[in-house]
Amino acid sequence: MSQQPTYTEQQAAAIYPRDVSIALSAGAGCGKTFVLTQRFLKLIEPGSPPDRLSHIVAITFTERAAREMRDRVRETCLEQLRSCPPEEVGHWQTVIRGLDSARISTIHSFCTSILRTHAVSARLDPHFGLLEQGTSDAFLRKVVREAIHDLLQEEDEDCLELVYRYGLERTYELFISLVPQQFRIEFEQFSDLSEEQLAGRMRKFWVDSYIPMQLAEIANAESTRFLLRLMAAQDPVNKKMRDRFQVLTSRLPELLEGAEYNRAVLLGTLIEHAKVQGAGTKKDWDDLDVYEQIKDGFSELRKSLTKVYEILSPDPAAFLQAAEYSLRVLRVTEFVAGRYQESKAEKGLLDFDDLLLQTRDLFRRDPQAKQRAEAGIEFLMVDEFQDTNL
Repeated sequence: MSQQPTYTEQQAAAIYPRDVSIALSAGAGCGKTFVLTQRFLKLIEPGSPPDRLSHIVAITFTERAAREMRDRVRETCLEQLRSCPPEEVGHWQTVIRGLDSARISTIHSFCTSILRTHAVSARLDPHFGLLEQGTSDAFLRKVVREAIHDLLQEEDEDCLELVYRYGLERTYELFISLVPQQFRIEFEQFSDLSEEQLAGRMRKFWVDSYIPMQLAEIANAESTRFLLRLMAAQDPVNKKMRDRFQVLTSRLPELLEGAEYNRAVLLGTLIEHAKVQGAGTKKDWDDLDVYEQIKDGFSELRKSLTKVYEILSPDPAAFLQAAEYSLRVLRVTEFVAGRYQESKAEKGLLDFDDLLLQTRDLFRRDPQAKQRAEAGIEFLMVDEFQDTNL
């Protein structure tokens, strides 16, 4: 018999259980793919159902990773075939013959298989072509340029204004970057919005979300926490410095409270107290290294606080202008994105994003297709889960 690999306690806990879902978290080079491969192999050992291989789906992040996993599985199965007892020969031969069709692939290849199988429900030509990354970029650029050219010929007000503001090449690049993000935009939510309404939403987001996020980032920064620890360990001789320590220590946590009415006052107070000038000299400090650390910490804190203080209340006209150009960009994006989709459809092509979105839409639209796909999967394994599109 071939020598069986030795597993650590953590590896065994991920390889053997069958009645629970498992998530494996580990750093690079720690053997996650090895564990995934070993779990796959354990599922197809002698005694498993004859059709088990066809009910295992392993999703990898790259085609290379899929090939490597398939090769590892094949090598191990060949080793087993060479050394197994006679009664297991048939089992391993069957497994090896089925490995070429084993469902080890990237998420895009997995979706391609589903869409071709359910092409009618997905409203697709089952022989659709794929736009690979390099080809897709060139195709997108060509379509965007042609769409912008057509809008300019028609003297579209939105497009003319954007080209006037940004220049033709920057306008091209703007929509080349935006069109692939079209699935993140609910265009209909903005179609009936006035500039004033959108400006109001922008200001509300700025006040309720963006500014609190910036303040929380300062409060939670390691430099801020280090400064608080330094101050907690000191007992300044100078009374003004003691007062500043007390104010900063007690009021910095207020950055996390998010109350709008006192933000300007709070930031002004913190900025005023985060300095060493006017509160004694170096001679008042027993440790000059600590003094320099406090001084540098105050300086960094002041810069961060001042940056936010200066943007607490932007000019309302700036929100209105931002809303105007945002709506122009959205309208042109919707047009160009529609042209891009039409151009792909005419040529029977899908890009990588289409594969994911069309599969999602298929399952939403056709519950039976979703059930059939689910029924064919007994074990689902995903490598590099954190990098897989949600």
